[in-house]
Amino acid sequence: MLGEAKYHLNQNHVHEPIDFEGFRLHQIGRLHCGSGMEVANHRHDDWFEITAATEGNGEVFTDGCGTHVRPGDLYLSFPGDVHAIRSSKSDPLKYDFFSFNTSLSPYKEELEALMHRLSPEMRLFSDRRINACIEQLTVTVEKNGRYVTLLGAALIREILLYILEDFDRTAPEAAPFGAARSTKPSAKELCFQLMNYIQTHIFTMKNLSELAALTGYNYSYLSTLFKTCTSQTLRSYYSEKRLEAAKTLLKEEHMTAARAAELVGYASASAFGKAYKARYGISPLEKEAEHASE
Repeated sequence: MLGEAKYHLNQNHVHEPIDFEGFRLHQIGRLHCGSGMEVANHRHDDWFEITAATEGNGEVFTDGCGTHVRPGDLYLSFPGDVHAIRSSKSDPLKYDFFSFNTSLSPYKEELEALMHRLSPEMRLFSDRRINACIEQLTVTVEKNGRYVTLLGAALIREILLYILEDFDRTAPEAAPFGAARSTKPSAKELCFQLMNYIQTHIFTMKNLSELAALTGYNYSYLSTLFKTCTSQTLRSYYSEKRLEAAKTLLKEEHMTAARAAELVGYASASAFGKAYKARYGISPLEKEAEHASE
Protein backbone atom coordinates (compact mmCIF):
# COMPACT_ATOMS: atom_id res chain seq x y z
CA MET A 1 0.00 0.00 0.00
CA LEU A 2 1.13 3.56 -0.74
CA GLY A 3 0.09 6.00 1.97
CA GLU A 4 -1.21 5.38 5.46
CA ALA A 5 -4.33 3.35 6.19
CA LYS A 6 -6.54 4.76 8.94
CA TYR A 7 -8.09 1.35 9.66
CA HIS A 8 -7.53 -2.05 8.09
CA LEU A 9 -9.28 -5.30 8.93
CA ASN A 10 -8.09 -8.12 6.69
CA GLN A 11 -9.16 -11.70 7.21
CA ASN A 12 -6.80 -13.16 4.63
CA HIS A 13 -7.28 -16.78 3.59
CA VAL A 14 -5.85 -16.50 0.06
CA HIS A 15 -3.42 -19.40 0.50
CA GLU A 16 -5.88 -21.60 2.41
CA PRO A 17 -9.44 -20.52 1.52
CA ILE A 18 -12.16 -21.35 4.03
CA ASP A 19 -14.66 -23.80 2.55
CA PHE A 20 -18.30 -23.09 3.27
CA GLU A 21 -20.02 -26.12 1.72
CA GLY A 22 -18.46 -25.58 -1.71
CA PHE A 23 -18.21 -21.79 -1.51
CA ARG A 24 -14.62 -20.66 -0.94
CA LEU A 25 -13.82 -17.53 1.04
CA HIS A 26 -10.41 -16.11 0.08
CA GLN A 27 -10.46 -12.74 1.80
CA ILE A 28 -12.83 -10.38 3.59
CA GLY A 29 -12.32 -7.12 5.45
CA ARG A 30 -12.54 -3.36 5.60
CA LEU A 31 -10.13 -0.56 4.73
CA HIS A 32 -10.29 3.11 5.70
CA CYS A 33 -7.85 4.83 3.36
CA GLY A 34 -5.70 7.82 4.20
CA SER A 35 -5.70 10.89 1.97
CA GLY A 36 -4.60 9.94 -1.55
CA MET A 37 -3.68 6.42 -0.45
CA GLU A 38 -3.12 3.78 -3.14
CA VAL A 39 -3.47 0.02 -3.03
CA ALA A 40 -0.83 -0.89 -5.61
CA ASN A 41 -1.34 -3.21 -8.58
CA HIS A 42 -1.82 -6.84 -7.57
CA ARG A 43 -3.13 -9.77 -9.57
CA HIS A 44 -6.12 -11.79 -8.49
CA ASP A 45 -5.41 -15.49 -8.74
CA ASP A 46 -8.52 -17.68 -8.95
CA TRP A 47 -11.03 -15.55 -7.10
CA PHE A 48 -13.72 -12.96 -7.75
CA GLU A 49 -13.84 -9.88 -5.55
CA ILE A 50 -16.41 -7.29 -4.54
CA THR A 51 -15.19 -3.81 -3.61
CA ALA A 52 -17.98 -2.09 -1.66
CA ALA A 53 -17.48 1.66 -1.21
CA THR A 54 -19.03 2.87 2.06
CA GLU A 55 -17.71 6.43 2.44
CA GLY A 56 -15.62 8.92 0.49
CA ASN A 57 -14.50 8.71 -3.12
CA GLY A 58 -11.84 6.92 -5.12
CA GLU A 59 -11.03 4.86 -8.19
CA VAL A 60 -10.95 1.12 -8.73
CA PHE A 61 -8.55 -0.01 -11.47
CA THR A 62 -8.76 -3.17 -13.56
CA ASP A 63 -5.82 -3.75 -15.90
CA GLY A 64 -5.17 -0.01 -15.82
CA CYS A 65 -8.79 0.97 -16.56
CA GLY A 66 -10.09 3.27 -13.79
CA THR A 67 -13.69 3.47 -12.54
CA HIS A 68 -14.80 6.15 -10.09
CA VAL A 69 -16.56 4.81 -6.98
CA ARG A 70 -18.57 6.61 -4.34
CA PRO A 71 -20.68 5.49 -1.33
CA GLY A 72 -23.07 2.69 -2.22
CA ASP A 73 -21.10 1.55 -5.29
CA LEU A 74 -20.08 -2.06 -5.75
CA TYR A 75 -17.38 -3.13 -8.19
CA LEU A 76 -16.94 -6.73 -9.35
CA SER A 77 -13.41 -7.95 -10.13
CA PHE A 78 -12.59 -11.21 -11.91
CA PRO A 79 -9.92 -13.92 -11.59
CA GLY A 80 -6.75 -12.83 -13.41
CA ASP A 81 -7.48 -9.09 -13.09
CA VAL A 82 -4.65 -6.74 -12.22
CA HIS A 83 -6.40 -4.78 -9.49
CA ALA A 84 -5.60 -1.46 -7.80
CA ILE A 85 -7.40 1.23 -5.80
CA ARG A 86 -6.70 4.95 -5.37
CA SER A 87 -8.38 7.04 -2.69
CA SER A 88 -9.38 10.67 -3.10
CA LYS A 89 -7.11 13.16 -1.33
CA SER A 90 -9.91 15.45 -0.21
CA ASP A 91 -12.53 12.78 0.58
CA PRO A 92 -10.71 9.56 1.58
CA LEU A 93 -12.29 6.29 0.56
CA LYS A 94 -13.62 3.67 2.95
CA TYR A 95 -14.60 0.30 1.57
CA ASP A 96 -15.34 -3.33 2.38
CA PHE A 97 -13.92 -6.17 0.29
CA PHE A 98 -14.91 -9.78 -0.23
CA SER A 99 -13.06 -12.38 -2.33
CA PHE A 100 -14.67 -15.69 -3.23
CA ASN A 101 -15.07 -18.51 -5.72
CA THR A 102 -16.95 -21.78 -6.17
CA SER A 103 -16.96 -24.90 -8.32
CA LEU A 104 -20.63 -25.57 -7.65
CA SER A 105 -23.10 -25.59 -10.55
CA PRO A 106 -24.78 -23.52 -11.80
CA TYR A 107 -22.94 -20.70 -9.95
CA LYS A 108 -19.60 -21.53 -11.56
CA GLU A 109 -21.01 -21.46 -15.10
CA GLU A 110 -23.00 -18.27 -14.48
CA LEU A 111 -19.96 -16.45 -13.09
CA GLU A 112 -17.86 -17.58 -16.05
CA ALA A 113 -20.53 -16.21 -18.37
CA LEU A 114 -20.22 -12.82 -16.65
CA MET A 115 -16.47 -12.89 -17.25
CA HIS A 116 -17.05 -13.18 -21.00
CA ARG A 117 -19.73 -10.50 -21.05
CA LEU A 118 -18.61 -7.70 -18.74
CA SER A 119 -15.71 -5.41 -19.64
CA PRO A 120 -14.11 -3.42 -16.74
CA GLU A 121 -16.27 -0.34 -17.31
CA MET A 122 -19.45 -2.45 -17.08
CA ARG A 123 -18.84 -3.92 -13.62
CA LEU A 124 -20.02 -1.06 -11.41
CA PHE A 125 -23.41 -1.60 -9.76
CA SER A 126 -25.32 -1.05 -6.53
CA ASP A 127 -27.19 -3.43 -4.24
CA ARG A 128 -27.59 -2.70 -0.53
CA ARG A 129 -28.51 -6.33 0.12
CA ILE A 130 -24.95 -7.29 -0.81
CA ASN A 131 -23.45 -4.65 1.52
CA ALA A 132 -25.50 -6.04 4.40
CA CYS A 133 -24.48 -9.64 3.64
CA ILE A 134 -20.77 -8.76 3.47
CA GLU A 135 -20.97 -7.02 6.86
CA GLN A 136 -22.73 -10.01 8.39
CA LEU A 137 -20.28 -12.46 6.82
CA THR A 138 -17.31 -10.49 8.22
CA VAL A 139 -18.67 -11.08 11.72
CA THR A 140 -19.67 -14.69 11.03
CA VAL A 141 -16.21 -15.92 9.96
CA GLU A 142 -14.80 -14.82 13.33
CA LYS A 143 -17.11 -17.15 15.22
CA ASN A 144 -16.56 -20.78 16.18
CA GLY A 145 -20.15 -21.88 16.78
CA ARG A 146 -21.73 -25.01 15.38
CA TYR A 147 -23.67 -23.08 12.72
CA VAL A 148 -20.80 -21.00 11.33
CA THR A 149 -20.32 -23.18 8.23
CA LEU A 150 -24.02 -23.21 7.42
CA LEU A 151 -24.39 -19.47 8.00
CA GLY A 152 -21.29 -18.68 5.93
CA ALA A 153 -22.52 -20.85 3.05
CA ALA A 154 -25.96 -19.25 3.16
CA LEU A 155 -24.53 -15.71 3.13
CA ILE A 156 -22.10 -16.38 0.28
CA ARG A 157 -24.81 -18.10 -1.74
CA GLU A 158 -27.08 -15.11 -1.13
CA ILE A 159 -24.38 -12.67 -2.28
CA LEU A 160 -23.73 -14.70 -5.45
CA LEU A 161 -27.42 -14.85 -6.29
CA TYR A 162 -27.77 -11.10 -5.84
CA ILE A 163 -24.75 -10.52 -8.11
CA LEU A 164 -26.13 -12.82 -10.78
CA GLU A 165 -29.59 -11.27 -10.50
CA ASP A 166 -28.24 -7.72 -10.76
CA PHE A 167 -26.11 -8.41 -13.82
CA ASP A 168 -28.68 -10.68 -15.44
CA ARG A 169 -30.89 -7.59 -15.70
CA THR A 170 -28.29 -6.04 -17.98
CA ALA A 171 -28.26 -8.95 -20.41
CA PRO A 172 -30.06 -8.72 -23.77
CA GLU A 173 -31.17 -12.33 -23.38
CA ALA A 174 -33.36 -13.80 -20.65
CA ALA A 175 -33.52 -17.38 -19.39
CA PRO A 176 -34.07 -19.30 -16.14
CA PHE A 177 -31.12 -19.48 -13.74
CA GLY A 178 -28.70 -22.18 -14.87
CA ALA A 179 -30.57 -22.83 -18.13
CA ALA A 180 -29.61 -22.17 -21.75
CA ARG A 181 -30.42 -18.65 -22.91
CA SER A 182 -32.63 -17.73 -25.83
CA THR A 183 -31.07 -15.97 -28.80
CA LYS A 184 -33.23 -12.87 -28.81
CA PRO A 185 -35.66 -11.33 -26.30
CA SER A 186 -39.09 -10.04 -27.23
CA ALA A 187 -39.74 -6.29 -27.24
CA LYS A 188 -41.55 -6.52 -23.89
CA GLU A 189 -38.75 -8.59 -22.35
CA LEU A 190 -36.14 -6.11 -23.54
CA CYS A 191 -38.07 -3.16 -22.10
CA PHE A 192 -38.46 -5.00 -18.80
CA GLN A 193 -34.69 -5.59 -18.71
CA LEU A 194 -34.04 -1.91 -19.38
CA MET A 195 -36.36 -0.91 -16.53
CA ASN A 196 -34.75 -3.37 -14.14
CA TYR A 197 -31.27 -2.25 -15.08
CA ILE A 198 -32.14 1.40 -14.45
CA GLN A 199 -33.69 0.57 -11.07
CA THR A 200 -30.76 -1.61 -9.98
CA HIS A 201 -28.05 0.78 -11.18
CA ILE A 202 -29.74 4.08 -10.34
CA PHE A 203 -26.78 5.17 -8.16
CA THR A 204 -24.09 4.15 -10.64
CA MET A 205 -25.41 5.05 -14.10
CA LYS A 206 -23.63 7.97 -15.73
CA ASN A 207 -25.94 8.33 -18.75
CA LEU A 208 -28.55 6.44 -20.75
CA SER A 209 -26.11 5.61 -23.53
CA GLU A 210 -24.82 2.85 -21.24
CA LEU A 211 -27.91 0.86 -22.18
CA ALA A 212 -26.72 0.51 -25.78
CA ALA A 213 -23.32 -0.85 -24.75
CA LEU A 214 -24.88 -3.23 -22.23
CA THR A 215 -27.56 -4.68 -24.50
CA GLY A 216 -25.80 -4.56 -27.85
CA TYR A 217 -28.65 -2.55 -29.39
CA ASN A 218 -28.47 0.94 -30.86
CA TYR A 219 -29.69 3.56 -28.35
CA SER A 220 -32.08 5.13 -30.87
CA TYR A 221 -33.65 1.70 -31.39
CA LEU A 222 -33.97 1.15 -27.63
CA SER A 223 -35.52 4.59 -27.14
CA THR A 224 -38.11 4.05 -29.88
CA LEU A 225 -38.89 0.53 -28.67
CA PHE A 226 -39.34 1.69 -25.07
CA LYS A 227 -41.69 4.51 -26.06
CA THR A 228 -43.75 2.14 -28.22
CA CYS A 229 -44.07 -0.48 -25.47
CA THR A 230 -44.56 1.76 -22.44
CA SER A 231 -45.87 5.11 -23.83
CA GLN A 232 -43.05 6.73 -21.85
CA THR A 233 -39.61 7.84 -22.98
CA LEU A 234 -36.50 6.25 -21.56
CA ARG A 235 -35.34 9.65 -20.38
CA SER A 236 -38.53 10.37 -18.44
CA TYR A 237 -38.46 6.87 -16.89
CA TYR A 238 -34.83 7.37 -15.81
CA SER A 239 -35.64 10.79 -14.35
CA GLU A 240 -38.61 9.36 -12.49
CA LYS A 241 -36.52 6.59 -10.90
CA ARG A 242 -33.74 9.01 -9.93
CA LEU A 243 -36.23 11.21 -8.10
CA GLU A 244 -37.87 8.21 -6.41
CA ALA A 245 -34.44 7.07 -5.19
CA ALA A 246 -33.66 10.57 -3.93
CA LYS A 247 -36.97 10.72 -2.08
CA THR A 248 -36.13 7.43 -0.35
CA LEU A 249 -32.69 8.72 0.64
CA LEU A 250 -34.21 11.85 2.17
CA LYS A 251 -36.86 9.92 4.08
CA GLU A 252 -35.25 6.63 5.12
CA GLU A 253 -31.57 7.57 5.27
CA HIS A 254 -32.14 11.12 6.62
CA MET A 255 -29.68 12.30 4.00
CA THR A 256 -29.11 15.94 3.10
CA ALA A 257 -30.61 17.21 -0.15
CA ALA A 258 -27.14 17.99 -1.50
CA ARG A 259 -25.89 14.47 -0.81
CA ALA A 260 -29.02 12.86 -2.30
CA ALA A 261 -28.60 14.97 -5.44
CA GLU A 262 -25.00 13.81 -5.77
CA LEU A 263 -25.84 10.14 -5.30
CA VAL A 264 -28.54 10.10 -7.97
CA GLY A 265 -26.28 11.86 -10.44
CA TYR A 266 -27.55 15.45 -10.68
CA ALA A 267 -24.92 17.92 -11.90
CA SER A 268 -26.08 20.62 -9.51
CA ALA A 269 -28.25 21.04 -6.42
CA SER A 270 -30.36 23.64 -8.21
CA ALA A 271 -31.18 21.28 -11.10
CA PHE A 272 -32.11 18.61 -8.57
CA GLY A 273 -34.25 21.04 -6.60
CA LYS A 274 -36.23 22.13 -9.66
CA ALA A 275 -36.83 18.53 -10.83
CA TYR A 276 -37.80 17.37 -7.33
CA LYS A 277 -40.27 20.20 -6.76
CA ALA A 278 -41.83 19.71 -10.21
CA ARG A 279 -42.34 16.04 -9.37
CA TYR A 280 -43.46 16.22 -5.73
CA GLY A 281 -44.64 19.81 -5.23
CA ILE A 282 -42.14 20.43 -2.45
CA SER A 283 -38.44 21.30 -2.57
CA PRO A 284 -35.90 18.70 -1.36
CA LEU A 285 -34.68 21.17 1.27
CA GLU A 286 -38.21 21.41 2.65
CA LYS A 287 -38.47 17.63 2.59
CA GLU A 288 -35.12 17.35 4.36
CA ALA A 289 -36.29 19.75 7.09
CA GLU A 290 -39.58 17.89 7.41
CA HIS A 291 -37.85 14.56 8.08
CA ALA A 292 -35.32 16.18 10.42
CA SER A 293 -38.17 17.41 12.64
CA GLU A 294 -39.82 13.99 12.88
